[in-house]
Amino acid sequence: MLNYHELKMSAIDSLKERLTFFNSGNEDEISDIIHEVTENWIPVYSHEVMKIASSNLNLVCVKSEL
Repeated sequence: MLNYHELKMSAIDSLKERLTFFNSGNEDEISDIIHEVTENWIPVYSHEVMKIASSNLNLVCVKSEL
């Protein structure tokens, strides 16, 4: 599993690669590509989320956002 920095950079690289081959100017299609890439890089399992969070302690909130 990747750490936070590696995950972020991999997702950005994947998005750049997908948009490189994109020919249309349709905003809906661009939005679909962004959502697809994001969904592919979101950690699913608790242990993956915990590893990402532990690799960047700035992700921890001191105060609840609710």
